[in-house]
Amino acid sequence: LAHWVYNYHPEDYLVTLGCGLMLELRKFGVFTLEQIRKMHIIACDADPDVRKHLDVVFRHDFGVPFEATGIEFRQCNIEEVLHDERLYDRVAAILLDGVASYLDESTLLNYLLRMKRMLRPYGRIACDLQVMECSLIRCATALLWKSDMHPELTVNRAVKKMLDLSGRAGLDCQYEIDPRNPRPVGVY
Repeated sequence: LAHWVYNYHPEDYLVTLGCGLMLELRKFGVFTLEQIRKMHIIACDADPDVRKHLDVVFRHDFGVPFEATGIEFRQCNIEEVLHDERLYDRVAAILLDGVASYLDESTLLNYLLRMKRMLRPYGRIACDLQVMECSLIRCATALLWKSDMHPELTVNRAVKKMLDLSGRAGLDCQYEIDPRNPRPVGVY
């Protein structure tokens, strides 16, 4: 999706909500630093340590501090970006990767409605729902992982939930198997 923005809509924004360490740009997208600099990227995360970690990983992967990438980083809650009226009708793609499984249905629907306002007519949203499977169970039990995540019990339930919420938000929804991990551990 990020390559689609770069190739076809470089004048628009790419927004990544709950950006974490931005693997979609550093690892999976195989972007060069020059490509990243040419894009209009807004990344937000509420974790106050993420900015510091982004500096480390971008220095490692690209040899420059994070601030030299041109990515606009906002240390804030996702809601703050979703309510930024300056972004309405200006975004080609929104990434909500690894976040939706922490949200209740009402909040996720609200997010989808807000994201829809940000999108250009051809805009796209990418989000995922985690599915309860062996590695997730192992993390939860062996590592005593405490989380607010609410994974879906099956892939079919996750797909149904996203189809329902997308429909209620007036969005078309397509389910894809993540090429990085073809085992259905999440609905993307």
